[in-house]
Amino acid sequence: MVLRDGAVLDGRIFLSDGQTLALFLGSRKGGWVNIVDVVWAADGEGAPHLVLQVDHVALAASTDGDIPAVVGSAIAAQRWVQLGLENGARLQGCLFLAERQRLSDYLHAVGKFLPVSQTTRVPEQSPLGEVAINCAAIKLVRDIAVPAHSEAHAPDGTDPAYAMFLINDTPVTREAIRTDDTSLTLLTPGRLPDRRASEQRRRISQAMPAALEAELVPLTREQELGVQRAARHWLGQLATRRGLAPAVGRLLPADPSIGDVWLAVCSANDMAEEELAAIIAADCKLAVAAYQAVDARAVAQIPGKIARRLGALPVSVAGGTLHVATADPLDPSLEQQLRFVTKMRVEIEVAPPSVIEHALDWWYPEVGAGVASG
Repeated sequence: MVLRDGAVLDGRIFLSDGQTLALFLGSRKGGWVNIVDVVWAADGEGAPHLVLQVDHVALAASTDGDIPAVVGSAIAAQRWVQLGLENGARLQGCLFLAERQRLSDYLHAVGKFLPVSQTTRVPEQSPLGEVAINCAAIKLVRDIAVPAHSEAHAPDGTDPAYAMFLINDTPVTREAIRTDDTSLTLLTPGRLPDRRASEQRRRISQAMPAALEAELVPLTREQELGVQRAARHWLGQLATRRGLAPAVGRLLPADPSIGDVWLAVCSANDMAEEELAAIIAADCKLAVAAYQAVDARAVAQIPGKIARRLGALPVSVAGGTLHVATADPLDPSLEQQLRFVTKMRVEIEVAPPSVIEHALDWWYPEVGAGVASG
């Protein structure tokens, strides 16, 4: 890890199987990460264990190459960029975006840490490999020409049936500049704005912590019922088991849906929905869905009415297996119903409910808006 003050340390961290370095660092409870067998590069001083605030990390990489920073998709497009960091350092590397996805959209959705593949220092061209870069340490991102030795190739069999789902069209900052050649440069003075802020999560006072607000402002009877039901919900129990704060009661109706509970847990723990998806996937030993790039051939396997009723987003199909994203992976009947409808093997993956809803609106517009999720 290279810290934002220039210090460098080497150590060991523990991740769940399949968890990327960027998602791991971005989902730490309270922003703290445990590191063991620590050695500081400056003086060789060691420590058996320390707890580090990830906001101080500029970038991190696996020295053994055994922890992925990014998970690419067979139908995602490589996007080569140069990054300017707050300390004046320049890096270049590869991002994996859905085809035709805007760079600003990708950066908006990526979370606290940006995963970059095939990273090198500029102008030295010294390799860093796969790294996770703190978005707060990035001052600008700009497109560059694809290096000749790393040209992106379309996957075999690509045809017009491929189509991609774009998460949203919200720019990261108002300073986004689109040039004549369609490349995009983002100028972000200082720390990036909080991508997790939402009107739905606005508190009575922006300076008032949620816990204090809960003590000062009594919940309504409906909100109290919502808290009780959220606590019994599998997601509420997972939050307790994982040491997370319980769902924020004032965001809960009397009969909360999976989306209501998900949002309330995220709000209580000040985390992005994608971060909670990574925690759920690790707990359930499932994969986080690659929902940035949806294969239209997978969509064709499930009728829109059924996809909406089940809250299930078909993501990809390969080798007779259909990969389906859901916000409710513990629904006991979901896999059985999907196997019956598609006559295929089904792999359940995890995605935030808002992503599922927006994606279903995109892919099944003729069915009507809204996702039925219990």
